[in-house]
Amino acid sequence: MGFGRVLSALISDTVGRHMRADAKTHGLMIIPTDHYEVHEGSMFRVGTQVDLASGAATAILLHTPNSDVEQHLMVTIGSEQQSRYELVEGITDSGGTAATPANANRRSSATSGITAKTGITFTGGTTLENVVIGGQGQGANTGPIGEARSDFEWILKKDTKYGIRVTNLESSNNDVNIRCSWYEHTPRD
Repeated sequence: MGFGRVLSALISDTVGRHMRADAKTHGLMIIPTDHYEVHEGSMFRVGTQVDLASGAATAILLHTPNSDVEQHLMVTIGSEQQSRYELVEGITDSGGTAATPANANRRSSATSGITAKTGITFTGGTTLENVVIGGQGQGANTGPIGEARSDFEWILKKDTKYGIRVTNLESSNNDVNIRCSWYEHTPRD
């Protein structure tokens, strides 16, 4: 059976392939870019979980390499009660413990260009996100168990330090976690 038109796509700069539709739904089979990056072995993750005292904070440092490789960051915060989440660019950090970013494709040996630390403190920088999550207070972004995932994907500057901080806004202890995911690639154009 012949068709008048066939949909094709490039799989490299010089090689094309015909695209196929799903036999049941007749829809094109596609996956989101971040999911694709997991399969390619270029999606990385680092995180921390801390039981914060009233008014206390925890933070993660992500220091991008001085290269043309781009890091596309997404952050997920979980908070048992009300907390403030901040993403700050161009920080001055101190303290902390080195954290090795894990490759989301556990079959890949690729490593991230980002240097990470957990348990840091930081000052300065430009605030990119500042959100109250969890709890029932005014301005709270409530989700399942006070979880908030940034719908923003940030393409990070090269050779720049980023701080991801969560501060407990409650008068009692608050179990919080920070999960950072990013993929890395060199732009084609």
